Amino acid sequence: MHTVYSAAHAVDAHMIVHLLEQSGIPALVFGEFLTGAAGELPPGSLVRVVVPDARHIDEAQRLIAEWESATPCESDTEGDDVADPDGLPSPA
Repeated sequence: MHTVYSAAHAVDAHMIVHLLEQSGIPALVFGEFLTGAAGELPPGSLVRVVVPDARHIDEAQRLIAEWESATPCESDTEGDDVADPDGLPSPA
């Protein structure tokens, strides 16, 4: 197993797993149940995403980097209150 992502929490890790699986890369979440024992364990990357095959590491890391650097699409923010330069919500 090869770690390709250290997650802040299980939800974050599962989003990455689904991203990778949509691209045909098998992935698993390791350590998601360790967060409940965080007070007993040393701090660190408890939750991580792994790929079982080393040939997927580069592609997985590229997809994750793209996902992390992506900005929301305009349709994703449609209906949100957008402030004008004065800090007031725009009229509907």
